[in-house]
Amino acid sequence: MVASPVSLQRFACMLTAGLLLGGALAACSVGAATPAEQAALMRELHPCLNIDHFEETVPPDVVRSCPRKNVEALVGVSRDDLFSVLGEPTGCRPTDRSSASWGLCRHDEVSVYYMFFPPCEARWAPSGGGGTATAILHISFSSAGVVTSPRWETPMVYVGRPACVPSPIPDDPALRAPYTAARIRMLRERLDNMLVQMRFTENHPDVIEMRKELDDLERRYSEEVKASARTGK
Repeated sequence: MVASPVSLQRFACMLTAGLLLGGALAACSVGAATPAEQAALMRELHPCLNIDHFEETVPPDVVRSCPRKNVEALVGVSRDDLFSVLGEPTGCRPTDRSSASWGLCRHDEVSVYYMFFPPCEARWAPSGGGGTATAILHISFSSAGVVTSPRWETPMVYVGRPACVPSPIPDDPALRAPYTAARIRMLRERLDNMLVQMRFTENHPDVIEMRKELDDLERRYSEEVKASARTGK
């Protein structure tokens, strides 16, 4: 594959900047995005990282568009600016090329990644239609903490529970059961964390409140399953 003239010029600019500034990137004017364009791109990517956050939903077409965006425009963005908009990365890749979850990583890692999951379909499972699949945004930083190499990757294997970005909840009660089930699953995980990791007792106000919310959701879920059975949806 032959590199484009723009790519070659940008590489030459980055190489020169690294030699002159000890690894820090100077502003490469050839095809470089403006700070305003970079900020806009990060704001567009952010909703697609909205996993299991049920107070906000993202239209499926928006989620599908994220892995098609030209992330090369992120070159030159500082680590702090990137993290402040996109949030904490999913994980990092230490020098031995292994992967680690972000909880085991340092803030100043030179290689991080974000997992972009597909939109949820009606049955609260990752939607495989329309060429949608899990994608990885891999980002490398210079020693000065500036993005040097952002690129999309397709994971060979992803071990873990299926995940997807929540879509707007349907108005029809017969179609809401999968969304309510997912909410119940998430709250149960939080409750387990309170009792096991945080060592809250059953009498803790937060535990009592969460159990009450779970009871309400489970009653609603039972009604929605019955509605779905009646309508065949």
